[in-house]
Amino acid sequence: MEAEKKVIVSEYPFSEKQKGRLRDLADTYAYEVITIRLTADFEVLWERRYQRDREPERHLSYIMDHYHYGDSLEDRSLGTNHITKEEFRRIINERKYAEFALGTLYEFDVTDYQRVDYGPLLDQLVYQIQHDE
Repeated sequence: MEAEKKVIVSEYPFSEKQKGRLRDLADTYAYEVITIRLTADFEVLWERRYQRDREPERHLSYIMDHYHYGDSLEDRSLGTNHITKEEFRRIINERKYAEFALGTLYEFDVTDYQRVDYGPLLDQLVYQIQHDE
């Protein structure tokens, strides 16, 4: 009996650090891997990160030097561990996020979300899944 095709989606800023393990898992379980790389101008990425770290929904573990269950902070701008612009740039460059690829690579510039057309990619993925390619 053959099991139905399963699709696994993992969203993460992958780097070379995870590549070997992901490749091993794909080989072991016979999964076809695709990489969807989203890029943007650095200044846009920084502004998005800066704003996200100050949103009330942002988990404190991302913006505090220490966190214990039940801690609260009304004003997220008072976080004790906000990343600096220079540190953010360094991490992006050192981890080489813009170079990671495993399997087929699809790349989108998301500097302006309104200009991104995912339609052709989604059509391709649906076709691939339906035709076991």
